Amino acid sequence: MMLYGTLMDFTSTTQRFEQIYRNLIVADVKKQLRPLFAADRISDSDAAYALSVASRLALFADGTTTETASTARKAYEVAIRSLGLGNDQHHSSERRAT
Repeated sequence: MMLYGTLMDFTSTTQRFEQIYRNLIVADVKKQLRPLFAADRISDSDAAYALSVASRLALFADGTTTETASTARKAYEVAIRSLGLGNDQHHSSERRAT
């Protein structure tokens, strides 16, 4: 598979995805420790990109090797953490509006 001029297999990720993945983890941890830290915001375009890559990873990472199991776990974490942050940002904007 060619992606941005680079040959990749279906379980490969990009540097951008890896950075967004780390940012999602940090933002989620900060959200859980909110009295101590201000929550980070992940841009909608970064979240959409990460979810797109995570969807591909979830479809092709079968978990039969350590590498593909790790890839499948990343896909799961991106989905769960994006959902949690998205819901939290939606609710905080509703609270500001009232």
